[in-house]
Amino acid sequence: MSPPADSALSGIDLDLALVAGGMLLIAALYAWMLRRSRPMLAVERDGLHVDRRTLPWSGVERVVYARGGQGALLRVITKHGLLVFREEQLIQHPDDVRRRIIEGAGLVRADVAEIPKGMALLPGDKYEEWRRPLPGEFAAAARGTVGPRPVTAKPGTGSAKDSGKKAAVGLAALLALIAKFGKALAVGLKFLLGGAKLGGLLPTAITMLASIWVYAQLWGWWFAGGLVGLLLLHELGHAAVIKAKGLRTSPIVFLPFFGAAIAIKDQYRDASVEAETAWGGPAIGTLAACGCFLAFLATDNPFWLGLAYTGAFLNLFNLLPLSPLDGGRIVTAISTWLWVVGLLLAVLLLLYTHSPLVLIVVVVGALRALRDWRLRRAGTAGDYYDLAPRYRALISAGYFGLCAFLGWMTWHTHVLLQAVVAA
Repeated sequence: MSPPADSALSGIDLDLALVAGGMLLIAALYAWMLRRSRPMLAVERDGLHVDRRTLPWSGVERVVYARGGQGALLRVITKHGLLVFREEQLIQHPDDVRRRIIEGAGLVRADVAEIPKGMALLPGDKYEEWRRPLPGEFAAAARGTVGPRPVTAKPGTGSAKDSGKKAAVGLAALLALIAKFGKALAVGLKFLLGGAKLGGLLPTAITMLASIWVYAQLWGWWFAGGLVGLLLLHELGHAAVIKAKGLRTSPIVFLPFFGAAIAIKDQYRDASVEAETAWGGPAIGTLAACGCFLAFLATDNPFWLGLAYTGAFLNLFNLLPLSPLDGGRIVTAISTWLWVVGLLLAVLLLLYTHSPLVLIVVVVGALRALRDWRLRRAGTAGDYYDLAPRYRALISAGYFGLCAFLGWMTWHTHVLLQAVVAA
């Protein structure tokens, strides 16, 4: 019979091997998803060609065009969202692209009271907006006589500075934390996000500290800080992939007991981009949970084991194949029929937990599924979901592999936690 010490040592070696192997595979796939991808726009007779996707003229609702010292910027508002292109992403000349879009979609000039903030225009730059005409304007649009002249930027307008939102916090302890650590936290986040503007980081810093304060009332300051750190790394995993795809994001916002969220300001070009940006969050969240587990093996401190279990469980729940969870957006590149599976699982989970969060997931997920299925039935979804079988196989392996690994992590850390509590 082997001594207990030898048995425990072999168990630790097995844990190290499984965790290290999982981390290497996840890191390799995540690095592949960070490949740069900036869409190229070409205008053809049948509509806009964005890489492999075709957007028909009927889907174009509005166009914003700016041109000047910083080059050309084209923003196309479609029925499904916003597409943004800079001059280097246009295959044809910018002015030719603007003209052909206006003619192809039958747009007329829109009234522009002032240049929107954030356009970062210089004095003398040109700014135009074009919209789909009303029924009575079609004849005038054909003659090209509808709409005002373009707006010229004036000194002091179109500033790129966005004023940060300041939350009024009624708790003296939270105010003290913000006053003491808010600036340092914002500077650190600015470094992590690659030089993002400080105004956009204030909502992140304030909501982070608010979440830490709330969680600390239940589980203590150390665990609260660790939990929010895991959530932050999860969202940064999303942000890095989104940035690599040349898309824009909102600031990361934390909501106590709802986790954290980061929104994309542009339109996904196809289901592959949506899936990869969604997979990035749970991937980095899983690596963070593995790091906590390795810290537990090195120190035998149950604090790290608790964080590892929490991180694994939260990321596993987030992989449920139902939008707005990350899993629901990943499976758009596999099969949207998996939303049915996710909806059934979420309903069962709701009946078991009676959680308001799960109820929100069920309602939003059902609405998203209904909307997308209607678009596909009407034939207006285009080739958004048309992906190569080899790519679907790769995403399937990444998704189900991550689910399996997190399932094992959640179960194993839970068993170890029960043993620690029993001891």
